[in-house]
Amino acid sequence: MQNIITIEYSAADEDRARAIALARSILQEHEGQIEELKLLPLSSDLFEVFLNDRLIFSKKNLGRCPNKYEIELMLRQALGNNEDFIL
Repeated sequence: MQNIITIEYSAADEDRARAIALARSILQEHEGQIEELKLLPLSSDLFEVFLNDRLIFSKKNLGRCPNKYEIELMLRQALGNNEDFIL
């Protein structure tokens, strides 16, 4: 299966920096497991992360930004075929 990760983030400097740092970390840890990684700036105040069109983190739903490690942990679990990773 090809894995596609999409990070949608607000154009605010803080969210842009968070998205870039997350993308860098994902590529370092999961490069051989990812077919594509997309960074999509949005005009709204969102920070959403999808794996193969499946929402795995939502700032809108949780009312907060992700902490430094939670998305990486969810991706490790998901890419290891563990389905219990959705927040």
